[in-house]
Amino acid sequence: MLQPPRHWRKLVVDNIFWFLGCIALAFLLWMVAILQNDPISEWRLTERVPIRVQPDTGLLVVNQESLTSLSTVYLRGPTSERPLITADDVVVRANLEGLGAGTHVVPLTSTVVGGVRVANVSPSQLTITLEQEAALFVPVREQINAAPPPDVELVDVTFDVLQAEIRGPQGQVQQVVAAQVPLDLSRERATFETDVRLQPVDVDGEIVTGIEIVPQTVRATVALQQSESVMELDVRPQLVGELPEGYFLSAIEFSPQTVYVSLPSPATDEMSSTVFTEPIDLSNRTSDFTIDLPIELLLEGAVPISNPEISVTIGISAQMATRQFDNVPIELIGRRQGLTYTPDSATVSVIITGPQPVLNTLDVASLRITADVIAFQAVGSYRVSLQALIAEIDDGITASILPPEVLVQVSAPTPEATIEATSNP
Repeated sequence: MLQPPRHWRKLVVDNIFWFLGCIALAFLLWMVAILQNDPISEWRLTERVPIRVQPDTGLLVVNQESLTSLSTVYLRGPTSERPLITADDVVVRANLEGLGAGTHVVPLTSTVVGGVRVANVSPSQLTITLEQEAALFVPVREQINAAPPPDVELVDVTFDVLQAEIRGPQGQVQQVVAAQVPLDLSRERATFETDVRLQPVDVDGEIVTGIEIVPQTVRATVALQQSESVMELDVRPQLVGELPEGYFLSAIEFSPQTVYVSLPSPATDEMSSTVFTEPIDLSNRTSDFTIDLPIELLLEGAVPISNPEISVTIGISAQMATRQFDNVPIELIGRRQGLTYTPDSATVSVIITGPQPVLNTLDVASLRITADVIAFQAVGSYRVSLQALIAEIDDGITASILPPEVLVQVSAPTPEATIEATSNP
């Protein structure tokens, strides 16, 4: 076979190198042009990206509540890509593959679609605690948080399921001894059905958290019946005596208004549904008062099982009345020496409104009507307002004076009066 001349081979090789060099230079120039039109930049996503945490089958993350669920992502790429990338285009995950039970510091990995890359993720790692998943069947039982009223008896509590399945981390599951059904019977008086949420509890009755219970609710049937030996009785205050004349009862309040009494079974039908307090004497009572009294149980063998002391508050008010007093003298006060003060009327009428028992004790002598003339220092006529002073002080008394003013004439004493006053020291 004929071999090509050496110089032809050299020429071809040289041309290939030149050709490759030209391609590289053209690509470089093209990249420079692209970068000038669409420069590379770095930015932070406005939305935070969820962190995906998925352990291997049979393991659970037990510190999930304390872990950060969102991450802040910084991207780097062409500026034209910036408005196109959203949080849905970025995946941030903690790779738990192959990790067993225990606490692990796991770096976060991230991927993004398009022509950009992830420059940074914050946080960059998570401390994750893994625990073996476990399941357990426990019995369903009731927990009576509040008993029914004393005159009602609890017969039985049944559920539509007898067991519940507990799922979760092995450490918590092993603490559970029962699925508890909390019941409040304080307002119940007859058999009823209700749906109640189950509570996984430990041996001390404390609720165990961080686990799943199946089913979450059960149907509870609570059988109640009326007690044959305990009765609920209405309480009534027993009032005796009469209030003084002019007073009346304005209010009666007492607490409690019912009591529970234990009765001998054969005598239950003989007991009245109402029980009275010990007598409350109203004689000589003229104001509100509160008294604590026991109840009277007339049936032998009856014993109160609730508070037998009844607090009774009695409101007492006086009947209001109006009375007129005529010819009540006017008293001038504040007169100055050397002047004579003469009212145009020596007496007035006074209308008194107040409690009738107080008004019954008043007379003209107990009323004092005054006119203050201390401000009048010169001769002349002056109109003065009258004031009523009542000997019996009572906040509920009001007085009206007719007329409400008096005209007082101020004058200098006559010479005859001055001579008479001098001759009769």
